[in-house]
Amino acid sequence: MMLYASLYHPPDVLDAHEAFGANCGPCTLAAVLRRPVMAVQRLFPSFAERGYVNPSQMRVALQSAGQLSGVQHRVCSTDERERGLLDYGVACIFFTGPWSKPGVPIGAAYQRSHWIGVAMTRDEHRCYYDVNAWIDQERRGAWVSWAHWDKEILPQLVASYSQADGGYSIRWAAEVMLPHESGTPS
Repeated sequence: MMLYASLYHPPDVLDAHEAFGANCGPCTLAAVLRRPVMAVQRLFPSFAERGYVNPSQMRVALQSAGQLSGVQHRVCSTDERERGLLDYGVACIFFTGPWSKPGVPIGAAYQRSHWIGVAMTRDEHRCYYDVNAWIDQERRGAWVSWAHWDKEILPQLVASYSQADGGYSIRWAAEVMLPHESGTPS
């Protein structure tokens, strides 16, 4: 597994999960904003009651943090997994299955969604932040190559949803301004 050391790995993922149930939404935003998860908790005021982050809540969190540079509302087919997504930002994935058929309420798909961070490195490799990637035995949440994510992490995520067909689409994505002090990820 290739880890991208120059990208930020929040050190408090497990502590934040214990403290307020932090999951993929808050942890992904923390990684992309280069802040501890506990520091972004305030950006999700309804998370304690709901336990999830939808695209509207993520947009508000990004706006509150002053980091939203552009929003894309689009669905990417599985053929677009690796190309044309974002240079740096967050993306909401919808896993596909019977709930993604025409006529099924969108809420069914939101129950089978997941947040990832996306970064294009200087050498033009795309990497994803996923809270389910382990850095080591004690640290969870890491930036990994798209190939590692697609081969190792994605199958585990898909397997967690009964009747999932193995596909996914990028339902919503937001480009985030790179932190000034770090420049382009390497």
